[in-house]
Order: sequence, then C-alpha cells, then structure tokens
Amino acid sequence: MAPRFYSSPYKNAVAQVGKRDAWWSELPVSTSAASDSSDLIKTCSEYWLAQGSASGSLVCHGYDSPAKFNQRAPTLQAASRAITDFDVSRFDDLVAAGTDDGKIVIHELPSLSSFSEGSSLAPNTLLSVSHPSTRPIDTLSFHPTTSSLLLASSQSTVAIYDVQSQASAPAFQIDQSSPSWSAKWSGDGRMISTTGKDGVLRLWDVRKDSTKAALEFKAHGGMKCSRHVWLGGASSEQIFTTGFSKMRDREYSLFDTRNAGSGSALKTQRLDSNTGVLLPVVDQERNIVYLAGRGDMTLHWVEIGGPSTFTQGGTPLPTTIASFALAPPSVLNLMKAEINRVMVLTNEAVIPLPLEVPRRQYIDFHADLFPPVPLRAPAQDAQAWKAGGDALVDLVAQDPSKKASAPIKREPAPAATPSASSTASQPTETTEVAPSTPAATPASVPSSTPAPSTPLASQTPTASSAKSTSRPTFGSAKASPSPSTTSTAPVSALANLTLAESSPAASTPAAPASAPATPAPSAAPVSAVKQTESAKTGAPYNPGWSRNFLIGKTPLKPDYHDVHGLSATMSADCQMLKANRSFLFFPLGGPGGRLAVHPVSAIGRLPTLIPSVVCGATVVDFEISPFEQRQVFVASDDSKIRVFELPEGGIEEDTGEAKWILGDAKMDKINELKHHPTAKGLLLSVSEDRGNPTLRLWDVTKGALLSTVSLPAGSISSSAWSPDGSLLALSTKTKQIHLLDPRSPSSLITCASHDSPRPVRLTWASPTHVISTGFDRSASRELILYSATPTALEPLAKQSMDVSPAPLFPYFDLDTQILLLYSRGDRTCLAFEVHPEAARGKQITKLPSFEHGTLQLGWAFLPKKENNIKGVEILSSLRLTASTVEKVGWSVPRARSEFFQDDIFVPTRDVETSTVTADEWLAGKNDPLRRVDLRPEDMTPLSEAPAIAAKASTRSKISGPVLTESQKQEAYMARLFAAAKAEGDEEEDPVRSKHAPVDDDDW
Repeated sequence: MAPRFYSSPYKNAVAQVGKRDAWWSELPVSTSAASDSSDLIKTCSEYWLAQGSASGSLVCHGYDSPAKFNQRAPTLQAASRAITDFDVSRFDDLVAAGTDDGKIVIHELPSLSSFSEGSSLAPNTLLSVSHPSTRPIDTLSFHPTTSSLLLASSQSTVAIYDVQSQASAPAFQIDQSSPSWSAKWSGDGRMISTTGKDGVLRLWDVRKDSTKAALEFKAHGGMKCSRHVWLGGASSEQIFTTGFSKMRDREYSLFDTRNAGSGSALKTQRLDSNTGVLLPVVDQERNIVYLAGRGDMTLHWVEIGGPSTFTQGGTPLPTTIASFALAPPSVLNLMKAEINRVMVLTNEAVIPLPLEVPRRQYIDFHADLFPPVPLRAPAQDAQAWKAGGDALVDLVAQDPSKKASAPIKREPAPAATPSASSTASQPTETTEVAPSTPAATPASVPSSTPAPSTPLASQTPTASSAKSTSRPTFGSAKASPSPSTTSTAPVSALANLTLAESSPAASTPAAPASAPATPAPSAAPVSAVKQTESAKTGAPYNPGWSRNFLIGKTPLKPDYHDVHGLSATMSADCQMLKANRSFLFFPLGGPGGRLAVHPVSAIGRLPTLIPSVVCGATVVDFEISPFEQRQVFVASDDSKIRVFELPEGGIEEDTGEAKWILGDAKMDKINELKHHPTAKGLLLSVSEDRGNPTLRLWDVTKGALLSTVSLPAGSISSSAWSPDGSLLALSTKTKQIHLLDPRSPSSLITCASHDSPRPVRLTWASPTHVISTGFDRSASRELILYSATPTALEPLAKQSMDVSPAPLFPYFDLDTQILLLYSRGDRTCLAFEVHPEAARGKQITKLPSFEHGTLQLGWAFLPKKENNIKGVEILSSLRLTASTVEKVGWSVPRARSEFFQDDIFVPTRDVETSTVTADEWLAGKNDPLRRVDLRPEDMTPLSEAPAIAAKASTRSKISGPVLTESQKQEAYMARLFAAAKAEGDEEEDPVRSKHAPVDDDDW
C-alpha cells in the first residue's frame, strides 16, 4: 500500500526543447507507420535508429553530433522490402526488422564506427525467417534478460524465435482467437502479454501452456488500437495500457496481475479526445510512462505511484510527433539531474528532449533521482530460458563515484504463474500503487542460473579505449557503457562527420524543352512608372527588411454584416469568396444555383434578398476577371460555364441573363476555372470528362473554344498559372504535380507530390518556383516548395504544420515574399516567409499567424492599389464568416512611417491591366504585366530620407564615474567596515612604557 504522505522526486521535472542547432534535421526518415502497432525510432547504447524513407532502410546516428544532413544521413539496409516494425536488442548485439510480406530478418548490430557519411551499410545477416501467418509483421520485441530470443506478432499469431539455434521454425507459437494490437515481454521475461482487437488483455506463459491464456482482463472499450507496457522492470506485476473509450476519448489504464479476480483495471484515466493512437514508452526504473499520439504536438508523461496513482505532466513541442524513444542512461548528463532524454522523431528531424529536475546545487550526485539500472549484458542464453531458467540481469549504480563497485546481483522470485481461478478468492487490491522509489540494493546472492562472469573493468570501457575494444560476438555477454557525467557521449567516427550544406543553384525562368519558340516580350514602358533611385539602378533598397512583426488587423465592427443564405454544398477545396475593387462574390444556397453580387462601396448591412446571378443549376466553382471588374464566370453541375456582364452600378435583383454559355459535348464535371494572369478574356476550365481529365481554353470575349488539352489519368484538384502566364501547374489526386505549357501539350513534366490523396492546392512563388499545400500520410498538413527546371520539378523544402482535415488555400505575395495559408472552418490564417533562392533549410520561415474568434469560410485578396500605403499596409484582404465580411489589413510596424517605405513597396505588377489578348497569347506571345509605383505624391522615399540626428548623451554631463547598484552596495559596505574599525581604534588604550609617568587622573 502506498504511503499516505508521498512526494515524488520527479514531480518538478522540466522538459525543454533545444535550439534547432541541437536537432538532427533534413534526414531521409519516414513518418508514416505501417500500422498503429509499430514504432518508428529505437535506441541502443551508441546511436539511435529511425525508419528511413527508402524501402527497407534505417537511418542511424550517434547522440553527440546533431547537424543538417541534406537527406544524406548514414543508413542501415535492414531489409529488401518495406519495414513494418523493427527492434534492437537491449544488449546491443542484434537488430531485427519485419517486412510487409511476413519476413523477419535478424542482423548483427554494427558498431558506430562502421558507418560513414551518406553511406548505406549492409549488416551481417544472421537469420531470415517467415512468420507463420505470412501477413505483415505487427510488432517485434527482444527478450529483456535473455540473448537471441525474439518475439514477433502478426495478426492473431505470436511466434518466439531462437536466433542462436538458427532454426527457421518458431520455438513457441500462440494462436489467439482475435488479432492482436501489441505483444510484449514482461519485465522478468517469464510472461508474454498481448492486447487484442476484441478489447482483451491476455497473459501467456508459453513454457507451460501456449494454447490457453493464463490471465485475461477486459481492457478498453474503443475499437481503435490499444498499446501496453510493463512497469517496474523485473519485479513488477503491473501493466500500463493505452486505448480509446466507447466515447472515442483517449485513455490509459493500470492493471495488476495479482488482481486478476476482478478482471478489470485498477484505475482508468481519460486523457483527451484526439484521434491519434497513444504510443507508450516506459522508464521502468522510475515507473514513468511517456505518451504521445502520431500527429500530436504535446508529449505527456504519467508517473505511477502515490495515493492518486497517476501523476501527469506534459510539455508542448514545436512540431508534430511521429514516434519517440528513450535514450540509454549512458548518455544522460547525470550531474545536471537529467533523468531522461526523449528522442522525438518528427518530419525529417530527430529532436532530443532532455528532462531535468531542478535542484539547488549540481555539485553532488543526486542519488534519489538515479536508481541502479540493468547492465547491457544478458543474464542467460535462449537455451537456458527454454529449459526454465529465469535469471535476471545484474544492476549497476549510476553514481560516478561507484563505477568500480561490483554489479548488484538479483535473484529471481519464485516462479508462480497466477490463474483466474487461484486469484478469484484473493482479496481485491486497493487502487493505490506503491510509489516509484529508486530500487533498493539487494544483497549479493548467486543466481539460480550461472550468468557469464566478466570483470567490471571490461564491461565499462573508458572513452579512450572504446575504439580499440573489440565487439563481443553474437549471443555473448555484452559490455555496458557506464553513465556519463557530461552531456556528450564518447566521440566516434560517425559523430565527427561534417556534411557540406549545398545551396540550390540559381534557376532561371525557362519553358519546357519542347515548348514552341516565342518572341521575346517587349520591355515595359518606364515612363509611366515613378521609380526611386534604387529602383532605377536595379539595386533594391534594403531587400532583407524584417517581416517578423507582421500583423493582421480587423475593425471593431465588420464592414459587411448580416450575411445570410450561404451555400452549404460547395466542396471544401473550393473558394467561397472572391472580390475586386467593385464587387464581392459568394455562392448562396437553395435551388437555381445563385452567386451573390454585392458592391464593395455598399458598407453596412446586406439586404434581405441579396442580388445574385442565377445559373439554373448548382454552382460548383466561379471565377472573376482581373481586367474587367463587371465580368464573372460561373461553372455549374450541368457542365456549362456562364459568362455574366454586370451593369455599371451592379444589380438590384436576381438575373439569369448570361452573355455567353460555354459548353462542349465531351465536357463533364467541371472542377475549376482560372482566368489567365496577363491575357484578356482567356479562361481556363479543368474538367473530368468521365475519367479523361481535360483542359480547355476559352475566349470569353467571343464565346469560343480555343484549345483542348488531354491530361494523364487522375482527377485534377487544383491549377495555377505562372506569374507571366507561360506555364500551368496542376495537382492531381494521384499524388502528382504536372507542369506544362498548354500551347504545347508535349511539354508535360511530372513530379511526385504529397503522400496523401487528399486535395492539394498550388500557387507560384516566382517564375521558376511552385508551392503546394496538402497532407502527409499521418494527416498532418504540410507545404512543399518546388524548383521548376526545363526537365523536372524538384522539391526544395518542406514544412509540416498542424493536424486538420481542412485543405489549405495558399496566397503568395510576389513583392514581399509572404505566403498566407487559410482554410474553411478555421480561425487562423498562417503566415510564412518564403525565399526560394535562400540556402537549403532557410527557404521557409514561420511568421506570426492571424487569429480571430469567429470561424472563417473564405478569404479574398485585393490589388495593391487598395492598400493603405501611409499606414504601411502591405496586403489588403476580405474575410468571410457565417454572418459577416470584414476587412483584414496586413502591416508591419515602422519607426519612420511618415516616409514612403520603398523597401517594402517595390514597383508592383499592375494586375488590373492586361498585356496581351487571348489570340496573341495562343500564338506564342508572352508579355509580363507592367509595373506601377505605389508611392503617393506627397511622400518622400525612405531611401532618400535624411539621417536621424544623433541624440546628445546626458551621461557625459554627470561629474564623476557612474556606479552600478552592485558597486554602490560594495562602497556602502566598505564605509561601514571602515567606520567600525575607526571606532574600535579609538576605544583601545594606548600602549605605555613602564618608565612613563602616570597622571593623577589615571589612579
């Protein structure tokens, strides 16, 4: 029973994420697990191993040399097919990998010095077997006390292999009635526990009976994956499980094998309502379980002990978690009270997360924080375990002053397998659990099974002899590195690797190789553009101005309110709001296919019957002309495109009079409409056409079809014109991105896109760079930056974000290099600074996000001419909610805002004036948009502003030196001591000579 008054020594543990310089980043790792039962990262005494992005590979690296690897980290080729799970022996001699075809491959674990920069190492294979189920391997687990004994589960079959005997058939096999989620060894290695898809936790003693479970508990009621771990090492009878309740809440429970009569958990605690399966990793010496789900951004931990049973803590992380593992005790900084170091696997990075307990002083070793830990040497071999041996691994103290002391021997407890019948009559244990105090030091008692005797000096080699020490042979007792008293591990060959960071070569705008030759565009007239001196010389003034204080502001009262009747049938990947300087457009619900039209100048409450253009069929997408303020195009589910010309002052009632109705006999299921950025009257339509995706170019000034382009199979989710309109980027639901010149269909090039088939949105960051937003396999939203060359699209950078089902719409401002991302149903608009030509790893920088209290349905961005230039408003936008449309101004604070900020407001493209006609563009003419200067007549450019007069310092007028507070205190104390000494000298009698006369007063 737990003590009534109990205080854990770990309750104040603090986890702090280090700087990015302490991360292993740009790694070729995979964050997509084959199943919820598998882990993606494991650790051994010398290095960590993470599942690689290449099939069958494991990325490996030491603990003491984080760096950026440019996708060229050392790897271990552990299998020839995709790895579904892998495990590393705690004795640092074996690594096993399970594949998707039911194969299990066991290798000798190579030393750290065997790896080299960017190389792929083929390890020494010891055994390759096929699992009896022939299905993908779910979990692998090495025995905690015995060498060369491997547990493998697949579907409803659990097999135990003796690697030392080289037998391909399992030594023991368990056939369950239900497929298992996870399978684990108990802390002493006697029992095997499984959690099944039927919600039952089962315990097996395979050496006695592999056909019937020794104990069964009813675990979690949810249908999703349940994981579990054993607590307390070799002396524990408790199991910690994670799963879901019937209400789909994430929860964790504690079971005690001595309380089998109840058939239920001692205690169950709800965590949250997230959807990711909780991955438990246990610190058995301290009874602390670390928890996180794939896609979470918070790492939780639960300490089992005390009157409340569970003591929970947690820390936020800057990125999503894919998997995690605990570093071995040998790499912990003991003298800084570092009790654990969590190795967190994220997208293309491994983050070390140290947990430290604050103490008043760090001079002495804090023995209450560091219990003895097991040696990394087996207590017996597989043959002894199969014969009934239950020897335990010896313990070693972590105190640096006790390194030379003998290992602490442990005697196994008497073997007694509990059964449901024998425990039914036992009294039920209380829900209080014994506190997780450091393990006591038992007396040295010889083990029942003789363990390999090795001098301790050979088991704890020094750093200087680590390289010269030969590695033990497979299956033998292995040396255990002693815990380090510093934060760095021994230097090794791999730890000293330095990877050169290569910057992407500067790319120039170029059309695909097979594109037709086009005449060179004529230069834009400069006479109409008022330029500053820096713009005339071609050298921009202060191009690196800071965007870190970007802020989006909304008025206290929305500009347009009482918005009602919005469409609820528009697809989630379609924009709900578009606007120009004259009108707002948004779809309305109800029959007839109505698109609302509201003048921008009519601020205030919207009318009860909002005027709209009527199509007669459900609206699937709509587009506005950037050059004609009164022109709007509406695509409906009858496979028609209607072109509407609005009157000068707008419309006062519903109208169905379309200027043109565009259609084609083969056109079916229109996905998207896009107007050309430079050609007047040129409209692009993307349609499915019954499984044959097709692009069509229309001349809306004539109502004529100009061109038809057939695309490869695969539904198109979005499209984007390049800034000069020469190229078109397309994203597909088959995880690809196409790039082509529609005038030359043979110029099509393709690149792999996001790992998820969910909608992908595109935009251009420059004439040669494309940005896509989508999802990875773990449902995390992400953005990818591509470089467009004449022959291929190449990804340059990737940024992972949060977990949300809503697709992100991108908007990129070419003048400021600011990317804004928004989605329907969110309250946030994310902001990033994107510099495609920057060094690798620095192309994408997170900026402050815009957050609001109401949910948004859409955004529309206005031309730069609408910006408040004097207020340093760099972007002007409109935000649609369920009942309002409000303006959002994006600005950055400036010290001298009375001047024109010509470093921010560079000559911008005139997006409201076309440069070519549809026929001219189709003939091969590419003419970029003209540029205009945004400087008001009454403002002076900041580059021409007079220098700020230096303020005269008043410090020089103060006579004498100026003392700090500490110096004043020292001077005050010196005066006190001097005064006290002077007073003592005055009271002391002078020393007289014995021959001196004595005054009468002295008698």
